[in-house]
Amino acid sequence: MLPIISISNLVNTMVTAALAGRLIFKLRQNHHDGLMYLAGFYVALTGFWAFRALPGLLIDNPYTVMATNLVSYIFLYVATTALLQVPFIFINRRHWGVILGILNVMIGLIFIIGRFLNPVVHTPTIIEPYIFWQETYPLLLRALTGISTVTSTTIFMGVFFYLGHKERDNTIVYRRSMYLAGGMLFLVLASFIFFLASTGGFLMSVLASSSCIVGAYLMLRGISYEGPEESTVPTSP
Repeated sequence: MLPIISISNLVNTMVTAALAGRLIFKLRQNHHDGLMYLAGFYVALTGFWAFRALPGLLIDNPYTVMATNLVSYIFLYVATTALLQVPFIFINRRHWGVILGILNVMIGLIFIIGRFLNPVVHTPTIIEPYIFWQETYPLLLRALTGISTVTSTTIFMGVFFYLGHKERDNTIVYRRSMYLAGGMLFLVLASFIFFLASTGGFLMSVLASSSCIVGAYLMLRGISYEGPEESTVPTSP
């Protein structure tokens, strides 16, 4: 049987790791707090996808799958907390990011405790020739994680759409902002599909994973975009 979901998660791991590496490289060239938190977001997101890639590739015990799945969500909440800081740094409202970050951590703690109180093992589901491990936990907990991810990604997307529109006469800042915001739009779609509009099924998981890959690619374009007037514009991710 082919663990198709784990394979797609492995692809996501490699894509987000490439983004994290690119950001860390840029940080060495020019330190910026916004880039630092964005790099932290992608490092944590890489951990999230890496743990979700394990079932069927390295592990197949239902209890071990349940444990690694729980660990993956710890990485996800770290990622969304870091992501919440980025847009407020660029609009000089860092205290808002700190407040929302604290609320996000509290939601994460509620989610983790809730999962401990509902230790339902993940059983393999077979749709020949594929196999994947179905997540089983209360809809309320899934909704909490969906609210966390949709809120953080939507705020990020909205702020960078705003910055791109505000600097639309500056080609580099405009295109970087639009790529970052557009890529995050696909991550919003991925989080909506996976956490709010599905029950962890095969088709929805594939759609969410595909949306994540597209979003990550567009954000990589935004982070890497350069132009001939690069040296004359303010620092921007």
